Amino acid sequence: MDIGGIIFFSYLFSGFIFGLIGGSINENKGCSYWTGFWCGFLLGLIGLLIVALQKDKTKENKILYNSAELERFKKLADNGTITQNEFEAIKKKMLKNI
Repeated sequence: MDIGGIIFFSYLFSGFIFGLIGGSINENKGCSYWTGFWCGFLLGLIGLLIVALQKDKTKENKILYNSAELERFKKLADNGTITQNEFEAIKKKMLKNI
């Protein structure tokens, strides 16, 4: 095997490793695994840096979910299904978990 083949396979191997790492990081941030994989594969360390600096969407999704749940419990408190004290306890617990 000539030097060009060695360089090519080395690039593919390192790209695959960077792709796996980038995909894992991106998935943990609540984004697409494959976007992170291709950033890592094609851009190497720069791609990993881009993926690592990307905004974490899991916290954003958790806030939106808790907001919707609080609205639901507020409606239950307003129509008397649960007491105001129960609503306040639920609200305190949910806000603590954000």
